[in-house]
Amino acid sequence: MDLAKEEKCEFLPFLSPKQVHEKDGQIRGMEFYRTEQDETGNWVEDQEQSVTLKANFIISAFGSGLTDPEGTESQQHHRSRKNHKFSKTCVV
Repeated sequence: MDLAKEEKCEFLPFLSPKQVHEKDGQIRGMEFYRTEQDETGNWVEDQEQSVTLKANFIISAFGSGLTDPEGTESQQHHRSRKNHKFSKTCVV
């Protein structure tokens, strides 16, 4: 975590991935739902609150996983590209 802070990573807690935005076959951003804790202590997505971040690369981290078949297929396509310069990255 300290290294990420040194690298000027921005931490945005309480967000749950919703959708990857693409244009012309390239990642352009990622949309998230805000999450909140209910009365019983469970974390739930508030689908009335969403946040979209610009990105052209997404890294799955912190034990997260991608289970949606469409997203998995898209991720495989983007992994195979080489010599691409990335300016913004979402770590999920």
